[in-house]
Amino acid sequence: SFPSGVRMGNIAVDLAPPSNWTDFERLTLDVCRLLWKDDYASMHGRAGQAQCGVDVFGYDYRATRTFCGVQCKKRTSVYKAYTAMPANTLTVDEVLAEVDKAETFEPRLGRLIVATTGAADAELQRKVAALDQASMKMRVSLWFWDEYVAVLNDNSDLMFRYYENVLKFRETYTEDEHYFRLLRMAFDRPAIRTQFHYENRA
Repeated sequence: SFPSGVRMGNIAVDLAPPSNWTDFERLTLDVCRLLWKDDYASMHGRAGQAQCGVDVFGYDYRATRTFCGVQCKKRTSVYKAYTAMPANTLTVDEVLAEVDKAETFEPRLGRLIVATTGAADAELQRKVAALDQASMKMRVSLWFWDEYVAVLNDNSDLMFRYYENVLKFRETYTEDEHYFRLLRMAFDRPAIRTQFHYENRA
């Protein structure tokens, strides 16, 4: 699961998954850059290209100290009682298929993460944990939408970038604060803050 960041000072709110596939991929990329502390984590290829089961990849400087890849599995949402719910859930067969494809990825991955907009599934978690223990080639993990919600609530910059309307509803939004946050993000570039001994990743 995701580590805690800096909470925004009020009660966490539930957030609907992005309705657009590319928005989910972009959000995943930003989450990876944050959690892995890798400014050079990036999208892998583009739609229509062979991607070896990897949508986002980078180097995890924070925890595993290895190359990691993420396969994004967005689920179509259905609306019941004004709440967006995934129409279907991730299956073990899907995870196994992505592991098989990711084994051909270069550079070799130390961990594959299958990320989904679906809700957490205890049975799937148990089966994937068993797969993770049995695999000698790479570790396997799951990220569910609940975990994205936790990291968004704990990181105000990501909330401003992706859920500005939620911040306005929470009455924590001011135009001045939004402007200065955007200005800060504009200067938050690897060329400005990356340490010299990491520059070879560029």
